[in-house]
Amino acid sequence: MSVSDHVLKSLGKIAVNFQFMETILVAYISELIGPDHTVGQIVATQLPFGRLCIVVKALFDYKITDVEARERFAALVAQAGELEERRNQYFHSAWGSDHETGTRVRIKAKVGRRNELAVSMPEVTDEELDQVNQQLRECAIGLTSFGRQIGLFRTEQCRLTPRSS
Repeated sequence: MSVSDHVLKSLGKIAVNFQFMETILVAYISELIGPDHTVGQIVATQLPFGRLCIVVKALFDYKITDVEARERFAALVAQAGELEERRNQYFHSAWGSDHETGTRVRIKAKVGRRNELAVSMPEVTDEELDQVNQQLRECAIGLTSFGRQIGLFRTEQCRLTPRSS
């Protein structure tokens, strides 16, 4: 079961861009909580990603009164949540090749509702991995740009940019 260099590089980029997106959400929490960013970081580091999204959206809604800004931020956070699910599909699976067709597959075993084991082996293309990486990158950039646009982030705070393809 060898995994191609492209898959390994793609998974690495997905990991880096996901972490960048998560870091931006932590920065939102830190800014929204107040001037002592350490408090926000302490709170955020204790949260799994799904809870991080809930907390950052609740803080945003509490602190920001502009309805349009709330809607835009809610859409960005929802996109981040969807991208986390896509990322998890890749990182919580084994990788291999279908011996009959030679196609690359992601192998996922789980127990179904009736306690029976189900194994799925969907094909994964290079384009699919590249697309998820690009979507993560665009979401991270969107979150950063939006934070600057509404004045929450000052330019000197957010010099980081996510890894490109």
